[in-house]
Amino acid sequence: MSGTSCTGLLRDGRGRVSGVSYRQGDTQGAGETGELAADLVVDASGRSSALEKWLGSLGGRWTCSLFGFQQQPPTDDAGYNPHLAEQLARRSLQEPTYRYTNVDNRWRPYPLVKGWPDRLLAVGDAVCVFNRVYGQGLTVAAMEAELLGRMLARRRASGRALDGARFAHWYNSRLFRVAVRDAAVWSRFVRVVNMTASPAVPFHPIVAAKVLATAFTTSPGGR
Repeated sequence: MSGTSCTGLLRDGRGRVSGVSYRQGDTQGAGETGELAADLVVDASGRSSALEKWLGSLGGRWTCSLFGFQQQPPTDDAGYNPHLAEQLARRSLQEPTYRYTNVDNRWRPYPLVKGWPDRLLAVGDAVCVFNRVYGQGLTVAAMEAELLGRMLARRRASGRALDGARFAHWYNSRLFRVAVRDAAVWSRFVRVVNMTASPAVPFHPIVAAKVLATAFTTSPGGR
Protein backbone atom coordinates (compact mmCIF):
# COMPACT_ATOMS: atom_id res chain seq x y z
CA MET A 1 0.00 0.00 0.00
CA SER A 2 1.92 3.03 -1.24
CA GLY A 3 1.84 6.28 0.70
CA THR A 4 0.86 4.38 3.84
CA SER A 5 2.58 4.22 7.22
CA CYS A 6 2.07 1.58 9.89
CA THR A 7 1.18 3.19 13.22
CA GLY A 8 0.67 0.23 15.56
CA LEU A 9 -0.30 -3.38 16.17
CA LEU A 10 -3.72 -4.99 16.64
CA ARG A 11 -4.30 -7.87 19.04
CA ASP A 12 -7.11 -10.40 19.26
CA GLY A 13 -8.77 -11.89 22.32
CA ARG A 14 -6.18 -14.69 22.49
CA GLY A 15 -3.30 -12.25 22.72
CA ARG A 16 -2.09 -12.86 19.18
CA VAL A 17 -1.13 -10.04 16.83
CA SER A 18 -4.01 -9.88 14.36
CA GLY A 19 -3.09 -6.94 12.13
CA VAL A 20 -1.86 -3.35 12.05
CA SER A 21 -3.25 0.15 12.24
CA TYR A 22 -2.13 2.55 9.54
CA ARG A 23 -2.27 6.09 8.25
CA GLN A 24 -2.43 7.09 4.61
CA GLY A 25 -1.14 10.30 3.11
CA ASP A 26 -0.03 12.85 5.72
CA THR A 27 2.34 11.18 8.20
CA GLN A 28 2.08 14.12 10.62
CA GLY A 29 -1.32 13.06 11.93
CA ALA A 30 -3.82 14.46 9.42
CA GLY A 31 -3.99 11.51 7.00
CA GLU A 32 -6.77 8.95 6.74
CA THR A 33 -6.44 6.13 9.28
CA GLY A 34 -7.57 2.53 9.23
CA GLU A 35 -6.92 -1.03 10.32
CA LEU A 36 -5.67 -3.98 8.28
CA ALA A 37 -6.23 -7.56 9.45
CA ALA A 38 -3.42 -10.07 8.91
CA ASP A 39 -2.63 -13.70 9.70
CA LEU A 40 1.03 -12.81 10.22
CA VAL A 41 2.71 -9.44 10.80
CA VAL A 42 6.37 -9.06 9.81
CA ASP A 43 8.25 -5.91 10.74
CA ALA A 44 10.78 -5.17 8.01
CA SER A 45 10.88 -1.41 8.55
CA GLY A 46 14.63 -1.31 9.12
CA ARG A 47 16.78 0.48 11.67
CA SER A 48 14.05 3.07 12.31
CA SER A 49 11.59 0.39 13.44
CA ALA A 50 9.04 1.47 16.06
CA LEU A 51 8.25 -2.10 17.12
CA GLU A 52 9.29 -1.55 20.73
CA LYS A 53 6.87 1.37 20.98
CA TRP A 54 4.06 -0.63 19.36
CA LEU A 55 4.59 -3.54 21.75
CA GLY A 56 4.26 -1.14 24.68
CA SER A 57 0.99 0.22 23.32
CA LEU A 58 -0.56 -3.27 23.40
CA GLY A 59 -1.02 -2.86 27.12
CA GLY A 60 1.46 -5.50 28.22
CA ARG A 61 4.78 -4.98 29.91
CA TRP A 62 7.64 -5.39 27.49
CA THR A 63 11.30 -4.92 28.19
CA CYS A 64 14.13 -5.14 25.69
CA SER A 65 17.77 -4.12 25.97
CA LEU A 66 19.75 -2.73 23.03
CA PHE A 67 23.36 -3.75 22.66
CA GLY A 68 25.69 -1.45 20.75
CA PHE A 69 29.13 -2.56 19.67
CA GLN A 70 31.72 -1.24 17.26
CA GLN A 71 34.66 -3.02 15.68
CA GLN A 72 37.75 -0.91 15.17
CA PRO A 73 40.11 -1.65 12.24
CA PRO A 74 43.57 -2.96 13.17
CA THR A 75 46.25 -0.31 13.54
CA ASP A 76 49.96 -0.23 14.27
CA ASP A 77 51.51 1.25 17.40
CA ALA A 78 51.13 4.77 16.03
CA GLY A 79 47.41 4.29 15.32
CA TYR A 80 48.04 4.02 11.56
CA ASN A 81 45.93 1.70 9.43
CA PRO A 82 48.15 0.42 6.58
CA HIS A 83 45.30 -1.40 4.82
CA LEU A 84 43.19 1.75 4.62
CA ALA A 85 46.18 3.69 3.30
CA GLU A 86 46.73 1.10 0.57
CA GLN A 87 43.09 1.25 -0.49
CA LEU A 88 43.15 5.04 -0.63
CA ALA A 89 46.34 4.96 -2.67
CA ARG A 90 44.67 2.72 -5.28
CA ARG A 91 41.53 4.84 -5.44
CA SER A 92 40.95 6.74 -8.70
CA LEU A 93 39.60 10.27 -8.80
CA GLN A 94 36.60 9.15 -10.86
CA GLU A 95 35.16 7.00 -8.10
CA PRO A 96 32.38 8.63 -6.04
CA THR A 97 32.75 9.20 -2.31
CA TYR A 98 30.04 7.97 0.05
CA ARG A 99 29.73 9.20 3.63
CA TYR A 100 27.98 7.24 6.35
CA THR A 101 27.31 8.86 9.70
CA ASN A 102 25.58 5.87 11.30
CA VAL A 103 28.09 3.01 11.35
CA ASP A 104 27.18 1.38 14.64
CA ASN A 105 25.95 -2.19 15.13
CA ARG A 106 22.79 -2.77 17.11
CA TRP A 107 20.99 -5.91 18.21
CA ARG A 108 17.46 -6.06 19.59
CA PRO A 109 17.27 -9.47 21.33
CA TYR A 110 13.55 -10.01 20.74
CA PRO A 111 13.79 -13.80 21.16
CA LEU A 112 14.58 -13.18 24.85
CA VAL A 113 11.46 -11.08 25.45
CA LYS A 114 9.04 -12.89 27.75
CA GLY A 115 5.46 -13.15 26.55
CA TRP A 116 6.25 -12.31 22.94
CA PRO A 117 2.88 -12.29 21.08
CA ASP A 118 2.18 -14.98 18.49
CA ARG A 119 2.01 -14.12 14.80
CA LEU A 120 4.55 -11.30 15.03
CA LEU A 121 8.02 -11.41 13.48
CA ALA A 122 10.79 -8.91 12.90
CA VAL A 123 13.50 -9.26 10.26
CA GLY A 124 16.46 -7.38 8.86
CA ASP A 125 17.60 -4.15 10.47
CA ALA A 126 14.45 -4.13 12.60
CA VAL A 127 16.24 -6.82 14.65
CA CYS A 128 19.96 -6.45 14.02
CA VAL A 129 21.67 -3.43 12.47
CA PHE A 130 25.10 -3.97 10.95
CA ASN A 131 27.71 -1.40 10.05
CA ARG A 132 26.56 -0.65 6.52
CA VAL A 133 30.13 -0.13 5.29
CA TYR A 134 30.56 -3.91 5.08
CA GLY A 135 27.29 -4.56 3.23
CA GLN A 136 26.22 -7.32 5.63
CA GLY A 137 22.73 -5.95 6.28
CA LEU A 138 21.39 -6.57 2.77
CA THR A 139 22.81 -10.09 2.73
CA VAL A 140 21.38 -11.03 6.12
CA ALA A 141 17.98 -9.51 5.31
CA ALA A 142 17.83 -11.45 2.02
CA MET A 143 18.76 -14.69 3.79
CA GLU A 144 16.09 -14.07 6.42
CA ALA A 145 13.46 -13.38 3.75
CA GLU A 146 14.32 -16.60 1.91
CA LEU A 147 14.28 -18.62 5.14
CA LEU A 148 10.93 -17.16 6.19
CA GLY A 149 9.49 -17.92 2.77
CA ARG A 150 10.61 -21.56 2.98
CA MET A 151 9.28 -21.96 6.51
CA LEU A 152 5.86 -20.53 5.63
CA ALA A 153 5.69 -22.70 2.50
CA ARG A 154 6.44 -25.85 4.51
CA ARG A 155 3.89 -24.90 7.15
CA ARG A 156 1.20 -24.30 4.54
CA ALA A 157 2.00 -27.57 2.78
CA SER A 158 1.71 -29.47 6.05
CA GLY A 159 -1.55 -27.77 6.97
CA ARG A 160 -0.19 -26.57 10.31
CA ALA A 161 -1.32 -23.30 11.87
CA LEU A 162 1.02 -20.35 12.35
CA ASP A 163 0.98 -20.56 16.15
CA GLY A 164 3.83 -22.69 17.55
CA ALA A 165 6.76 -20.53 18.56
CA ARG A 166 6.12 -20.82 22.29
CA PHE A 167 8.59 -23.67 22.74
CA ALA A 168 11.30 -21.74 20.91
CA HIS A 169 10.82 -18.73 23.22
CA TRP A 170 10.77 -21.00 26.26
CA TYR A 171 13.97 -22.73 25.13
CA ASN A 172 15.81 -19.53 24.22
CA SER A 173 15.04 -17.87 27.53
CA ARG A 174 16.53 -20.83 29.41
CA LEU A 175 19.44 -21.14 26.98
CA PHE A 176 20.53 -17.59 27.80
CA ARG A 177 20.15 -18.31 31.52
CA VAL A 178 22.48 -21.32 31.20
CA ALA A 179 24.93 -19.53 28.88
CA VAL A 180 25.78 -16.80 31.38
CA ARG A 181 26.87 -19.49 33.87
CA ASP A 182 28.37 -22.16 31.60
CA ALA A 183 31.45 -21.25 29.53
CA ALA A 184 30.96 -24.08 27.03
CA VAL A 185 27.35 -23.10 26.33
CA TRP A 186 28.29 -19.43 26.17
CA SER A 187 30.97 -20.23 23.58
CA ARG A 188 28.42 -21.99 21.36
CA PHE A 189 25.92 -19.18 21.85
CA VAL A 190 28.45 -16.50 20.87
CA ARG A 191 29.45 -18.39 17.72
CA VAL A 192 25.81 -18.48 16.60
CA VAL A 193 25.31 -14.79 17.41
CA ASN A 194 28.39 -13.93 15.33
CA MET A 195 27.15 -16.16 12.49
CA THR A 196 30.20 -18.42 12.59
CA ALA A 197 28.14 -21.46 13.57
CA SER A 198 24.80 -22.94 12.54
CA PRO A 199 21.61 -21.88 14.42
CA ALA A 200 21.22 -25.59 15.19
CA VAL A 201 24.25 -25.50 17.52
CA PRO A 202 22.23 -24.42 20.61
CA PHE A 203 20.10 -27.55 20.14
CA HIS A 204 23.08 -29.92 20.36
CA PRO A 205 22.22 -32.76 22.79
CA ILE A 206 24.86 -31.60 25.28
CA VAL A 207 23.45 -28.07 25.34
CA ALA A 208 19.83 -29.22 25.24
CA ALA A 209 20.37 -31.43 28.30
CA LYS A 210 21.67 -28.46 30.29
CA VAL A 211 18.86 -26.20 29.09
CA LEU A 212 16.12 -28.70 29.81
CA ALA A 213 17.59 -29.33 33.25
CA THR A 214 16.76 -25.75 34.19
CA ALA A 215 13.06 -26.60 33.86
CA PHE A 216 13.40 -28.80 36.94
CA THR A 217 15.95 -26.81 38.92
CA THR A 218 14.84 -23.21 38.23
CA SER A 219 11.66 -21.58 39.42
CA PRO A 220 9.45 -19.64 36.95
CA GLY A 221 10.89 -16.40 38.32
CA GLY A 222 14.38 -17.44 37.24
CA ARG A 223 15.73 -17.93 40.78
